[in-house]
Amino acid sequence: MDQSTYSHFELTLRNTDQFGGPKRARTASQWFCNLFPSNARIYGSPFLENRTTSIEGSSDSAPVAPNVDFMASILGGNYMERAVIYWPAESQFYYFDTQDQIYHPCSESKLGDLMRGYFARAAFDLQKDVNVYHLFTTFRTDPIITAIVERAKSILLASDQFFSETSPHSRVNGIELHERLARVFVEKLLVPRPNEVILVSAAYDRFASIVRERELVPIKRSQFKDLVSPIIRERFGSGLRGDLVVDGRYQRGWKDLALNDGAVLN
Repeated sequence: MDQSTYSHFELTLRNTDQFGGPKRARTASQWFCNLFPSNARIYGSPFLENRTTSIEGSSDSAPVAPNVDFMASILGGNYMERAVIYWPAESQFYYFDTQDQIYHPCSESKLGDLMRGYFARAAFDLQKDVNVYHLFTTFRTDPIITAIVERAKSILLASDQFFSETSPHSRVNGIELHERLARVFVEKLLVPRPNEVILVSAAYDRFASIVRERELVPIKRSQFKDLVSPIIRERFGSGLRGDLVVDGRYQRGWKDLALNDGAVLN
């Protein structure tokens, strides 16, 4: 290296002017900090960069290694945005669709392509100021992309209850949609009625018709029974029985309950 040129490694966390607004990015870290400032504050500088400065005062920067934690975090959007989550119950990534307000499955390869896109876009925008070789080649190779997506499984990890009956989050055709519908079904369509019985088959047929009206994926009768039984016990104190005699034979259902035919679900 020319003795009139000096080189050192640096980490950059922000790129703001005196008023706190983003400045034009002149390094790869600055470019990513402008897009994801809160992620940088949490996970650190986007890159380890090598800055070369000449004795005349001119300098340039080149990214030499990505911060895997930071890169994994931006796959989920701005910090706490939850645009993408990893749900451990299914070992599956999900992305949030703003149009239908529901989470959809997302493959690991799709997230890898998104990360490659970020690197390529940064390289294009910074080509006049930065040595973009690593941005456009090295960092977009399978080993680095795989490491970032794998780290995202812990960085973007959601709780087991992220999709549940009481959660505000929903998946496409997720069982939590049926769980919530089952609770509404019990609370609005079942009424206490002494000496009457409601059979599992009759309750299931009514529930299945509502599922079809709402264009949800049908569930089996056994799944329906497992969903509503604890809710019925909680609300009415009535357990599922197998000794109910109807039409001369034993059938399964609940005693002292009936369907409220006049009720309508919103």
